[in-house]
Amino acid sequence: MVHCLILSMALMQGFDTRETGTPSSRPGSARGEVVLILKSLTAERALVPASPSQITIGLVHDRKSAASLRSAESMKREFLAAEVELGRPIRVSMIEISERGMDDPEGVDVVYVTPVKPGLIEQIVDWTRRHRLISFTGVPAFVEQGLVVGVDPTGKIVVNRTACKAIGAEFSSRLLRVARVID
Repeated sequence: MVHCLILSMALMQGFDTRETGTPSSRPGSARGEVVLILKSLTAERALVPASPSQITIGLVHDRKSAASLRSAESMKREFLAAEVELGRPIRVSMIEISERGMDDPEGVDVVYVTPVKPGLIEQIVDWTRRHRLISFTGVPAFVEQGLVVGVDPTGKIVVNRTACKAIGAEFSSRLLRVARVID
């Protein structure tokens, strides 16, 4: 069972998602989102397999959307640049979505969903649930539509409790107290 203590553990370790820090680590920036995700993964090892020497993050994007592709490329650069923070190598897998479907997430541990057309989010939600993958996003509306965890532009954590249960995950009460929870 996946435990979603990840974000609460990061907060308990002193990570404040509202902290503005340097311009590159501001909430809502690619760097800010990567910092939150990696601190979360570092805090809760149960989220990712213990045996592999690396973690694989799938970046879900719409190849027909220039904005989605730019976001995926930006997140890829930030994840690869932040490998040291996780304490193990990071592999990034670009996962394209189209009206025809999505690739199999072979070897992917968690996914980050970039901004995509609203009509595609339902397909992504079904795909993440079918493969029991924790999903992160910087688009709070996507969390409302069924992704698991998001960060809004102010750095507030958004959690979809129903989505978490759908993939067999559990949240700590500490996280639920600091997050905006959607049922």
